[in-house]
Amino acid sequence: MFNPIVMSRSKKYGNNYWTANGPKVGRKVVLYNDLEFDHFVRVDTDPNVIAYCEQPLEISYVCGEKIHTSIFDMWIKYRNGEEVFVEIKYLIELNPDHHRFSRTMRQISAQQKWCEENGYKHIVMTEASIRESRIERENRIKMLSIVSNIQKPENLEEILCVIKQGRCTVQELLRKLESEFTINKIINICAWLMYTGVVCTNITEILWGNSTEVWIDD
Repeated sequence: MFNPIVMSRSKKYGNNYWTANGPKVGRKVVLYNDLEFDHFVRVDTDPNVIAYCEQPLEISYVCGEKIHTSIFDMWIKYRNGEEVFVEIKYLIELNPDHHRFSRTMRQISAQQKWCEENGYKHIVMTEASIRESRIERENRIKMLSIVSNIQKPENLEEILCVIKQGRCTVQELLRKLESEFTINKIINICAWLMYTGVVCTNITEILWGNSTEVWIDD
């Protein structure tokens, strides 16, 4: 397990500084640009992730007879035991014409080498994968907000029993339950069920609402 390295906003970091609740780690999470925030939302709302840490580790490497340092953007641990270090870059920084391209590639190379030597997986994430679906992004942000601000509902089992009967929409759940449930309450419960990996939803296709579909992944 790692502890986040907190960097001063007076440096080059923090032009788009974010602090957010990280329910999965039980603390405030600090992000240093918009892309890091969007990546954090995906990670915290991924039921396969059991732990993560932003800015988890600084490494040193030699280049041009000088010692340089690099801080990974995130460490992630998955349910299957896999541990991954992530570097987050905008695509433009990976363009050979970009003024920071050489520095960026040296940094990535040093991180990859360190991970190989220490038995970790290393990946580079860009907006192409992090922001692949605007609908999914908005849905995950709402799911994170629900889990951060609303206590885990007590009547999850009541809705789960209906979902186990077959794939259905939120509107169909409302009709089948015929009780004090409202659309918003059902959406909140479904968000909690997805956050914990109990159900699947079509969050990449449609915004949370009456037509959201939920099902058990067999």
